[in-house]
Amino acid sequence: MRQQAVARHTPRRTIAVLISLFQRSKIRHMSSSFRVYIDESGDEGFKFLPDEQGSSRWFVLSAVVIRKERDLQLVQLAKDVRVLLKKEPKHALHFRHLKHEQRVPFVRRIGESPLRHIHILVHKPSIADPEAF
Repeated sequence: MRQQAVARHTPRRTIAVLISLFQRSKIRHMSSSFRVYIDESGDEGFKFLPDEQGSSRWFVLSAVVIRKERDLQLVQLAKDVRVLLKKEPKHALHFRHLKHEQRVPFVRRIGESPLRHIHILVHKPSIADPEAF
């Protein structure tokens, strides 16, 4: 059995490898019934400074899964939330920029929608060996 060199996997590298494997698999030739949207928050750094300066303490990888035939409902959800929060139609919705009073109806609307969400949260200061991450 041939051994392969182990590459250093950063979160973004890991995502790229997973996408590459998916694209090369036979799964891509099958008709899919779901759409998945993936986003990340945080950064890859491990330089933590006092007063929340430097690298982010958390790396978050999130995915939204929805049935293909309901995909356009996500567009409507975003429109509805912008109206609810009195934001412009093209305004980017960043949770961290919202007040608690805005977050509650936003999250409630997401909870009522026909989607599933999956999140992976990594507290980076808790990682003993960042080079292995």
